[in-house]
This record gives sequence, structure tokens and C-alpha cells, in this order.
Amino acid sequence: MANIRTCNKHNMIACVEKTEHNADFHQIVDYLTGCSINYSLLVDPDLIGPWLQQFWAIASLRVINEVPHIRAMVAGKRVLISEETIRADLLFDDAGTIKPASTPIEAHKSLGKDEEGEDVDVHLYRSMIGCLMYLTASRPDIMFAVCLCARFQVTPKVSHMHAVKRIFRYLKHQPKLGLWYPKDSPFHLEAFSDSDYAGDNHDRRSTSGGCQYLGRRLVSWQCKKQTIVAISSTEAEYVAAASCCAQVLWMQNQLLDYGFNFMNTEIHIDNESTICIVKNPVLHSKTKHIQIRHHFIRDCYEQRLINVVKVHTDDNVADLLTKGFDLARFNFLVVTIGMMNP
Repeated sequence: MANIRTCNKHNMIACVEKTEHNADFHQIVDYLTGCSINYSLLVDPDLIGPWLQQFWAIASLRVINEVPHIRAMVAGKRVLISEETIRADLLFDDAGTIKPASTPIEAHKSLGKDEEGEDVDVHLYRSMIGCLMYLTASRPDIMFAVCLCARFQVTPKVSHMHAVKRIFRYLKHQPKLGLWYPKDSPFHLEAFSDSDYAGDNHDRRSTSGGCQYLGRRLVSWQCKKQTIVAISSTEAEYVAAASCCAQVLWMQNQLLDYGFNFMNTEIHIDNESTICIVKNPVLHSKTKHIQIRHHFIRDCYEQRLINVVKVHTDDNVADLLTKGFDLARFNFLVVTIGMMNP
């Protein structure tokens, strides 16, 4: 098998050119490499404030294209940021004959430990997961499927390998899909939160999904299995909202360094009960089962750092990061979340 070398995704934004001004190179790069809005920084330098441009010249799209696996394309008033898909023939001998898949995972598919299944090569499986994890830096459409398969790296089975190969089959079907960033989009911070209640058939834990936008530009997304067993869908949604809120607070603090104050950020949630709990400052018997550490979202709401807004389930783009879907629903969410083909 060929060795595959990948780089940390945060290093993608380190393509800057130092000017004649006496600026602290490492200090500025530290700011950039710790910021989850790296794609926006590359695409539109105006977003990071005029003070930074006095000392730095952000690399042009030509320079971005010289970064390994990164491609930037201009189409009208939009810019496409995508990663060059790792070739499947590095991992499969029959890559030229594999049948493309229309979705990265089967609808409502839930993998288990499959203790009775046949073992597969651990090193090969982990190498495949590593390649796919790298691609998730610009491919939120495969985020859930990759994270699901990554849970079985200790003792992978044949069923797990088939699920991983399906992701590569999907990448063969959609090799150039990327994030579209419209230049004329308004510049404001908003987020979406969702969860898949008891989606894991083994331990019945839920999966949290969240994504953050600057205008219509998707800049951050998360998919994580919850550490607790939620006894209600409201609790699962509440835990997911608290996780999304933590990411929003971190982004608010980062953007303050660039002179942008995004207080009272809207977090879109499709569960009415969760919104009521966030807005209700009184703890009562119906919320005693929720761990205290998740209640910090209430303080954030009272301090007007965030605002929770009801969104219809069909329009909640974070749903893409929590479960598998049929082709029609999957394609709708991919377009809605902000991904297109060049």
C-alpha cells in the first residue's frame, strides 16, 4: 500500500507573505492557525479587518492553489474552496472498477461492534480513516459517515470496512464537490444545532451535530457522539445546543480580536422544548435529569451572548451531521449547507 502524507488542516491558512513592516510573524500566524474561520480568511481578506492588511498581504488565489490538495476557483461573485480528493486507487486494487455510490452511508444506517464478524487489517482500516478525516476539513457531507466508521478502529470488522469503502465510492461519484462562499453575503454569525436521539443501537447514545456560518459561508461544523445516554429527545437536543453554544462563544472571542462584535448570536434549533428550557431560568423537576454542566447555555442566553430561534426540522442543515439519509433528502441538505460542484 502506498504511504499517504497529509498535513494539519490549520496549516492551510499559513500561506501569507510578510511585508517590509516590522510585524511579529509568529504572533499573527498564531491568531490565524487558532481560528476556525480559516477558509474565509483565505477567500476574503477584507473580513479580517484593515489593521491586519497594514502589516500583511494575504496570499492570492494563485498562491492558495499551490497548497497541497487545496483548490480555489472563482465563479462570478463566489469562490469555491475544495480539497483534491485522495485517489481511491491508493487504497484499493480494484478502484478502477468500483461502482460509485450516491450517498456516503446508507439511509438510517447504524453500525455496531459486530463481534461475530470477520476481522480486517487494522493498519489498512486506520489509514483509510485517516485519509477521510483529512478530507472532512472541506467536505461536511462525509463528516457523519467518517466519524461513525472512526469509532471502530480498535477491532474493525468486514462490515465496517464495507462502510468505509462506500464513502470512497461516494467520493468517486462526487470528487469535486466543495464549499461555495459568496462574496456579497452579509457578514454575521449564526449557528444551527441538531441531534439524532439514541441513534447508536449499541449503547443508545445520541449524536450531536452543529454548524456555524458567517453570513452564508459555512466556516465550522461538528459531529460528535454524546458522552451521556439521554432519556429524552429534549435532553439530547439540549446537550447538542450546549455544545454548539460553546463553539459559538469561542468564535465570538476570536472575532473580537479582529474587531467584530457578534453578540446575541442566533442558534437555530428544531426542538421547541429545548428552546423553552433555555429561556426558562427556573430549574424544575423536568430538567433535573440533565447534567449541570450543560446549563451554561442558560447563562449565555441571559447575558445576550446567544439567542435561540426555532427552525423547521426540514430546514435544519445540522441534520446532515447526525445521521444518514435517502438520496433526495441528502442532496437537499448538501446544497442547503453550502456545497456545490464547480
